[in-house]
Amino acid sequence: MSQAINLLDERLYEWSRLHSQEIVHGRDLAEGLKEDENMGTLARAILGLRESRKATETDVSAASQALAPNLSSLAGPVLAARLISRRAASPSGEMPSSRVQVMGAEKSLFKHLKGHAPRPSMASSSVILL
Repeated sequence: MSQAINLLDERLYEWSRLHSQEIVHGRDLAEGLKEDENMGTLARAILGLRESRKATETDVSAASQALAPNLSSLAGPVLAARLISRRAASPSGEMPSSRVQVMGAEKSLFKHLKGHAPRPSMASSSVILL
């Protein structure tokens, strides 16, 4: 949504420069042109997208704080939501943590055997034996 808003802001600025020589950026430009006959529709669309983004961020923040309060307080609610969504989208998202740990230990061991990495720590080695 931010990318779309930024792109539309750039277009609105470029098109406004064709009609006027005054240099105004961001929210001031969209606010100033929302009543304009030619560019008012685009300016109002940008303002609407900004309001939607703010409402979405508020909803995501509330959900993130309810779902993962510790992570939300540590990383911030929006970043916590991004971390949770990336974790859920990964193939390891459905595996138990012990399996993910074993996969990491196997990777370390095979890198060591190929001569590309130092010997894995005892914690990694003991996980492989389990």
